[in-house]
Amino acid sequence: MTHFFKKAKPIWIVGEKNKAQNDMNMCAEARYTALNLKDAVLTICGASFYQVFVNGKIICFGPARTARGVAAVDTVKLADCIKKCEIIIRVLYCGCRNFRTVMTEPYLCAEIINDGEVSAATGVRGFEYFDIKHRLKKTMRYSFQREFTDSWDYTQNDETADIKEVECKHSFVQRNVPSSDFEVKFPESVEYGEHTAADTPSDELYPYLIKPSANYDCYPFESLETKPYVEYLNIKAEFSADSNAYVNALRFDFKKIQTGFLRFKVKSQNGGRIIAAFGEQLGENGRINMRALNSVNIVEWRFPSGEFEMITTSPYTARYIDFYVTDGDAEISPCVVEVAFPKDRISNFVCEDKELDIIYRAGVRSFRHNVLDIYMDCPSRERAGWLFDSYYTAKAEYGLTDKSVVEKAFLENYIKGGNLKNHIGMVSMCYPADVFSGSFVPQWSLWYIYEIYEYVTERHGEIEKEMFRTQVCGIFDYFTDFENEYELLERLDGWNFVEWSKLNDRVFDVSWPTNMLYAAALDRAAELFGISDYAEKSKRLKQTICDMAYNGVIFADRAVRNKNGELVTTDEVSQTAQYYALKFKTVPEGDERFERLKDIILKDRESEFERFGEVERADVLPGMYIKMELLLKWGAYDRLKQEIKRYFLCMARQTSTLWERKNGKCSLDHGFASYICVLIKRICGE
Repeated sequence: MTHFFKKAKPIWIVGEKNKAQNDMNMCAEARYTALNLKDAVLTICGASFYQVFVNGKIICFGPARTARGVAAVDTVKLADCIKKCEIIIRVLYCGCRNFRTVMTEPYLCAEIINDGEVSAATGVRGFEYFDIKHRLKKTMRYSFQREFTDSWDYTQNDETADIKEVECKHSFVQRNVPSSDFEVKFPESVEYGEHTAADTPSDELYPYLIKPSANYDCYPFESLETKPYVEYLNIKAEFSADSNAYVNALRFDFKKIQTGFLRFKVKSQNGGRIIAAFGEQLGENGRINMRALNSVNIVEWRFPSGEFEMITTSPYTARYIDFYVTDGDAEISPCVVEVAFPKDRISNFVCEDKELDIIYRAGVRSFRHNVLDIYMDCPSRERAGWLFDSYYTAKAEYGLTDKSVVEKAFLENYIKGGNLKNHIGMVSMCYPADVFSGSFVPQWSLWYIYEIYEYVTERHGEIEKEMFRTQVCGIFDYFTDFENEYELLERLDGWNFVEWSKLNDRVFDVSWPTNMLYAAALDRAAELFGISDYAEKSKRLKQTICDMAYNGVIFADRAVRNKNGELVTTDEVSQTAQYYALKFKTVPEGDERFERLKDIILKDRESEFERFGEVERADVLPGMYIKMELLLKWGAYDRLKQEIKRYFLCMARQTSTLWERKNGKCSLDHGFASYICVLIKRICGE
């Protein structure tokens, strides 16, 4: 700590009996008024998250997420300011297990050095501390994966708070990933209307968000200080472009999906209350489609008379924001303060094909919303660092920035702390986080090995490959317990995942795509670390798969045990199994079997393989992405253009982002989808 802080001590606010409070969903602030700022620098770290404001403008959001036992420190230059400068550090402590953070104790450690001297330091001098009572504590969880919703009551006053020094049990490192530049985005249109009580009241709730258990942390429903979600369920509203239709409801449309802090300005004659519902899309009933992501996309705000500004403590994702004035009066002006990867780090590129360029721009936006301190799956429901998603997001980062800065941080986190205690050798499916379910995806540890290989050999990774050796060998040691008499993986523990299609109903027993991936991962590890035993096992596995899974034309999806205990391959077939066989070279390039599969893909786009029987079509992850990789490799550019436009153009036109899946019942702003940008650049010759 002394390496980063000259005088600051880690502190937290105290409650009764002079003990540091560690309740769930706590919000505190440290404030400092400075004069004559000159060459001033703020050094800061804290848990779970913090925002730094200078004269009302946000300049920092942190910390960058790291492995368990490690905390990243931000160093922020404060603009020179001769006049009065108000500095506010707001800290949100989640205090609940979730997919977004690693659990730790609450703390703040910060100091300001002005003109070479420490002018303010936590636990020493300068800062005033406040327990933010106007941000309500006992609210619903935002989602099963994330922390709590934002509810604000500005009729309550903040309370000055006492503090005490607390122990930091982790080491500190410098932030080594980009920080957002917090560009402000305003809505492009507004509709006006009136809300009334629903004709048929609804009591539809998310029960898992309000029922604490041994594995899940939340406030029970009966203890909640406010229930705006219940009110929202019992509201009906009609909107019109006619401003004369305004009574007590407004709908703002950004036309594009935006991600960041929601900031609302309000002016009220008599005081009032608003409920703001937000989301990526509208449902069939014309209302915000909140159930698409099983999230509570609600912000509540109560205020006295006057003019006020509120900004959320966490980033959210929205195209639409509906405001319902439930009490009093309000003039409302909203915006989104963007939290995103800096635009100036992304290489300039314009595709002459206008439709491909639309898709490319949408992919860049999804990349920026999901890549910052880690690789996130989506910026809304989870903001989580999922393994396997990272395989394709890493390709996007390198293709868009010519660097692997965030991938390096992501992999370092997994090296330091991504292993599971109860499944020795296996790595976590989502990290850095405390995934309380105990779930893991065994296949993703194999994709992780594949990513490591490409990071080291293709992206010239800065992490020495030997740093991965112990972890990679541990993964293979884990899998040996699940090898059958043929050395094939059979009946793996955990959440088995191959693809979001019916193929995933066929992952138990002996999954042929899983074993193709297993053999390929062994090959990659053998090449990286010079382990000949891995190479020999891979060769044997590939031969076994060809002998048992290949019917002379295509590969089957799985094998099961018959009543005599014999392993028998079924007649179930999918497109994705063929893509796996080609990508992972289950049969080598140039082999007759390889060329036969390749020929079918190139010549029979619409009914690919279906003349051989009922064939399960591929979903986007990873089947379609693998197929597109293959088309690029084979130089089938016209065909690849058709595939990209057929799948992604409608998404890009609707939301200016790329989605998790085409059906729309998913995240509409997904990190791994930005991989398409790489394909488009390659098609266009860059």
